[in-house]
Amino acid sequence: MSYEENDLTFSSKVNERKTNKEVKSPTRSKNRWPKPGSFVKIEVSSLSLKDDFLKYIPQNEEEELTKEKIIKIIKSKKIRDFERPNCDPTVIATGEGQSMKVEKITYEKGKTPYIYENYAWWRKHAEEINLRVGNDMEYTAFLAVLMKTLVKNRGWRIKHAWEAVCVDSSTIAKVRDRQKMISIHGSLKDLDPTGSKCVCGFYDLGNTMKLLADSRNDKAFWIAGTCAWDYPAPISSTEAFAKKFSKDWIPGTVGWLVRDIK
Repeated sequence: MSYEENDLTFSSKVNERKTNKEVKSPTRSKNRWPKPGSFVKIEVSSLSLKDDFLKYIPQNEEEELTKEKIIKIIKSKKIRDFERPNCDPTVIATGEGQSMKVEKITYEKGKTPYIYENYAWWRKHAEEINLRVGNDMEYTAFLAVLMKTLVKNRGWRIKHAWEAVCVDSSTIAKVRDRQKMISIHGSLKDLDPTGSKCVCGFYDLGNTMKLLADSRNDKAFWIAGTCAWDYPAPISSTEAFAKKFSKDWIPGTVGWLVRDIK
């Protein structure tokens, strides 16, 4: 996969590189990836049941559930290509503390992720910048394209790609060190700034939990992954919440926003 200056398509169709060597680090030359804050096209349509990464036999319940979702996405053809920012959101705001007023959601490098609002807030304010909260199946589709790219274009072994997404995401995402877990309490100092840990042109795959819409109806919402101070979980992990909790703040979360392609 390659990124030209005017080509921000995240697809595993282009520039295939075959290798049997294990790639231990997902990082690459900074000049080859879009900068943090870029909108990148997620080509769900590039996924196929014949993809090599789908030949993998799941080794645990999380891998099995994720594979089932991916197969469902491919067969249904209901999830269309979309665009998403390639890092966590921050905000432009005035004032401080309780008097702080958010002017606009923005995406840029080196800022503090905006983890102070609930799902209902993200859903409302995403519309102000012509975005929407991505849903649980779109999130899984993104993870599928990520794994396909790691295997097909980055030379990762299939087993290692699945483990990085569904078992131990510490190789591709900021997660809390199990050895340093003393309590569930965390602080902003535990978070990396936005635009950290580049993986195939995407940043902040961990660090914060992502708030997602429900793909079936409007009666629920989801959180995905884990934040830097919570119990470490793979980025594929999701948990559903009833709509009545949509105005409750869940620490360590940000909205996972996307843009429809017209």
